Amino acid sequence: MSARVVGAESVAWDLGVTAERVVRPGDSISQNLTALLTGSAEVAWVRRSGGTVTLIERALLAGQGAHVIGRVRAAHPHEIPETVAFVRTGTDDVPLSLPRGSGGHDADLWIEPEDPLDYLRVFDHLPTSTELAIPVWRVLGVALGPTLALAGLLYLARAADRLRGGF
Repeated sequence: MSARVVGAESVAWDLGVTAERVVRPGDSISQNLTALLTGSAEVAWVRRSGGTVTLIERALLAGQGAHVIGRVRAAHPHEIPETVAFVRTGTDDVPLSLPRGSGGHDADLWIEPEDPLDYLRVFDHLPTSTELAIPVWRVLGVALGPTLALAGLLYLARAADRLRGGF
């Protein structure tokens, strides 16, 4: 069984490290890796200033199980594109595009963000209760945000009353 992750730009990936590489200032690197590193302004700045960059690759490998917080549904044939694009990992970031049915296969399931929160999180291991716990600052933000907004509105209403009264 295979699955396709839809809406990958909003996915929180919790995956283990599959590869790590340290790029020192004097190291020669390939043209593809250079293009990849210059795509990030921060990394390009660190390289120009003589700093060391550590590249960490995290991947969900073929055949590996996954735990998903989101929605999983059966794929519909009319949603599957005619061309399947695979992005290569590591130092070669050139995507490989294969026509449907030539090496790649159609996904049986689609994994997508769950409405109404549009939340999708993928683990390569069984998540612990610590990983799933909501941070304290977010819980405080639920109460503190509306309280500060209401205080601001009351302040503005009081200032408008004073201006209207001529004080």
